[in-house]
Amino acid sequence: MSFVSTKNNKFTPAVTIFLITLAVYVALLFATRHEHAGLKPPLPYPLPRESLTIPEDGGDDAIEYAALAENLLTHTVFSLSPASPFVPETLRTPGYPFFVAIVLGIFKNYIAVLFAQILLVALTGSVIYRMTFALLP
Repeated sequence: MSFVSTKNNKFTPAVTIFLITLAVYVALLFATRHEHAGLKPPLPYPLPRESLTIPEDGGDDAIEYAALAENLLTHTVFSLSPASPFVPETLRTPGYPFFVAIVLGIFKNYIAVLFAQILLVALTGSVIYRMTFALLP
């Protein structure tokens, strides 16, 4: 079973699922980016380092993950503290901040993080589809 059929150049269902998921998520990204006009946007694009202030009550998850990723890149510590002494973060697991840090390290842009997430979601749907048919008789 291949991802792209060679007969008549038709897409397999896995590729169709990937393309539809990709289109829906990209459409949602652009539809919701301007939804908060006049209100505090969820994240400024690109996110400047000085805007990474963490509210006392915990605050916005996106800001916290961005701060963790920035600290991983700049100070190689897993902390929300903006400067030394760095207090280790105990609430968040390091998986997603490491993912954000890797994408930021490569592309230096938070929009690239959004698109990387969209690609992972679209690929996940296709992989689950293929695994289902591989496991079923």
